[in-house]
Amino acid sequence: MSHDWAGTSLGPRHSWNPAVRAVVDLILASPVPMALACGEDLLLIYNDGYAELIGENHPTAVGRPAAEVFHELWHLPGVGNLLERIYRDGGTFLEKESTLPPVRNGGGIEQAVFTCGYSPVRDGSGGIVGVLAVAAETTHVTRQLQSLGEVAAALAGTLTLDDVARVSLRYALTTFDADRVAFAVDEGGGGWRMVRRIRGELIDEAE
Repeated sequence: MSHDWAGTSLGPRHSWNPAVRAVVDLILASPVPMALACGEDLLLIYNDGYAELIGENHPTAVGRPAAEVFHELWHLPGVGNLLERIYRDGGTFLEKESTLPPVRNGGGIEQAVFTCGYSPVRDGSGGIVGVLAVAAETTHVTRQLQSLGEVAAALAGTLTLDDVARVSLRYALTTFDADRVAFAVDEGGGGWRMVRRIRGELIDEAE
């Protein structure tokens, strides 16, 4: 980190609390998106994975108060008050569906969903010196679950097995980006009919 820390409330890096230095070394070595909101100002120190998550907020977010970096969201419930409470009172928090931080690209904001864990960082005397945040993006999983819910609603309106096949094939083709999917329909009497979908074509074949 080449940031001029001497100009911040943390002071030059060689003067940092040993606990802060140890956590920062851990963060910088981790492939998982991690950040430390440090000191009374909750100054941000983070790794490359976290930098990707916050998009155009990087690199100016380094060494700045979290309240300034995320000013658009800071006053929302479960954002600024959460970090401040953990820094003040301790405790941990796991948020399974968080939209913090927003991903900024090309001047716009892309909403992404994360699972975020927050925990206090304590020094040798037990005092809290910062809040550690670990984030994992779950946007893809969330979208899949939403898509699955839409499919369930569509299936509820089906009347025939062929309708079920068409809904299922459309979902499979879109979700897995497949070139070819198939659905077996039981015709009774030991016979099966395959309904195949090939990049937009619906083909019925008896097998």
